[in-house]
Amino acid sequence: YVSGGSLERHLHGRKKVGKGSSTLPWSVRYKVAIGIAEAIAYLHSGTERC
Repeated sequence: YVSGGSLERHLHGRKKVGKGSSTLPWSVRYKVAIGIAEAIAYLHSGTERC
């Protein structure tokens, strides 16, 4: 719950994003995906299998 409207509205404003368009460019999406993958690899690198 976010008071005063939805989280989407707070992040992106009132303007609706058209079909097929995105808020973030693909170069940024790629960097985010790589960062997430590296974080997951880091978390799993220090664990032992049971």
